Amino acid sequence: MLADEGDVSTESAAIAGLQRRLGLAVTGEVTPGLLRQAQAAAQAVHAAAQVQAAIAAETAAALYEQIAGDREREIEAVRARHPARPTSLTEEEVGASRLAAGRCALEAAGHWRRAALSRDAAAALGSAVPEAAGDASRTAGAGPTEAAAALGETSEASRSTHADTASHAPGTVGAAEAWVFAARARARAWRAATAAGPWFRSAAAGHLAAGDRLQGSRALEGALKAAALVAEATAPVDAWP
Repeated sequence: MLADEGDVSTESAAIAGLQRRLGLAVTGEVTPGLLRQAQAAAQAVHAAAQVQAAIAAETAAALYEQIAGDREREIEAVRARHPARPTSLTEEEVGASRLAAGRCALEAAGHWRRAALSRDAAAALGSAVPEAAGDASRTAGAGPTEAAAALGETSEASRSTHADTASHAPGTVGAAEAWVFAARARARAWRAATAAGPWFRSAAAGHLAAGDRLQGSRALEGALKAAALVAEATAPVDAWP
């Protein structure tokens, strides 16, 4: 943009500042080395942002899993007191929460994968990666699991996922680690979606038995969405570079 405006002095100052930031000779000129390291820094910043997005999605998944667990316990308590009492709506809530957890986990997998690709690209471009990634980590804000730590995750998958990422700030997660986290997030999405289907089908059966066809059809739509998410979570992806 500066070049378009023709402000040569401001442009040169910006280039010189970037060269100092990257530890290059300060000439105020665009050089191949400057372009390469600037691209590496940009890739590292993008990777850190993707890590933050992945962590946010995993935190949401953990919250939905907690909601589903609470609803399941409510259903068990109701059935213990009143075995014949219908619990269709609550069953549908469990399915919806499991489905939302799976969707968030799959979104996290996508962010982890993009973070890995950006880290690979940054590493291929030059040595600016560690410094740029560290800057991105500080800019991004809180550590990766501060928000997740406040949640009482109920599933073993949640605990293991966040335990693995607990020691990593966004700028320190390497490409190999990000690929592993992506695979685990996809597996988590598959488990959540697989668990959601039976709850929706059970809810649909209860609604239809009570003569509520509208609510029954909505529950069946939930089961279809769960099946679609299972298919999406198990779709082949590009091989590890």
